[in-house]
Parts: sequence; structure tokens; C-alpha cells
Amino acid sequence: MLGHAIEYLADEFSLECRTRGVAEARKHGSVVAIELLMEKNREVYFSCPVQLTIFERMRGALRLQKA
Repeated sequence: MLGHAIEYLADEFSLECRTRGVAEARKHGSVVAIELLMEKNREVYFSCPVQLTIFERMRGALRLQKA
């Protein structure tokens, strides 16, 4: 969901830059919003636990049975 919001803002900003120019791009509110959403997206991504694939789980289970 955050990724879609970032893409939407980036698309809107790029279209606006085409019509106006990029002189004030760094100060633009859209840039600030995009950076904020990207930061939050990274926080969510890194807070999620790693999920093992079905292959990794099966391999682990088979190793336990051999011992």
C-alpha cells in the first residue's frame, strides 16, 4: 500500500516537473512526502520477520528426522 502511494506521488511530481521545471524540486512538498513514505516503508519492511520458504522448512524437517 505504501509502495502505491509512493509511486503515485512520484508520478504526479514528475509530471509537474515537466510542466514547471525542476528549479525548486528539492523543497517541493511532494519530495518531502515521498521521502517520508519511503522511510516508513523501510521501517515496515525491516520490522517483518523472515519467512522460510516451503523448501527450507521441508529441508529442516528432513534433517530432524535423520538425527
